[in-house]
Amino acid sequence: MVLSAVFGSSVPEIAPEDVADLSIPRLGEAEDEVADRVERASSLRIEASELEDATGHLMEQAIESHLTDRGVPAT
Repeated sequence: MVLSAVFGSSVPEIAPEDVADLSIPRLGEAEDEVADRVERASSLRIEASELEDATGHLMEQAIESHLTDRGVPAT
């Protein structure tokens, strides 16, 4: 494990050999589940953004139509 070492302003980076023997625990099924949820969240964010854009366009059309029906010229 990398504890307190002289990294930062005096040594600008950590070299691969500094962490070559660092053990990275794997979480098995829990790790896979987290990855699946992260991917699902990303997909849902994209879908939400697309729906928000579509809603904005629909609202603009509805407002323009409402104003046109009342004789207000479109801009």
